[in-house]
Amino acid sequence: MAPKKIKVITIADRVDKYIPEYKKAREFFTSKLGIGIGQLSDNDLLKLRNKITPAKPGKFVAEFDGACLTFATTIGTDRMKISEVIVKNIGDVTKITALVTKLRANGL
Repeated sequence: MAPKKIKVITIADRVDKYIPEYKKAREFFTSKLGIGIGQLSDNDLLKLRNKITPAKPGKFVAEFDGACLTFATTIGTDRMKISEVIVKNIGDVTKITALVTKLRANGL
């Protein structure tokens, strides 16, 4: 298995920026990578948003280990997986190759 690559997609440094930055991060997966991913409930978004402090910004990250693409958020040392895609399950070899090419082009 390849070493895990992690990319910080966006950072919310204030409570009022958490939900807009979350939407930007989701857009990275849906528009740039062209894949559907799960999403947080409104209730989870509100709970996580309230944990933001100047010392603990919210980060939205993409992680790829060669087999699995993960969308997660971290606030301080807390980490919550939002969605996970097993690459081999997205379709035929052409779709997998296209996704892996997009991942590499975006630093993953």
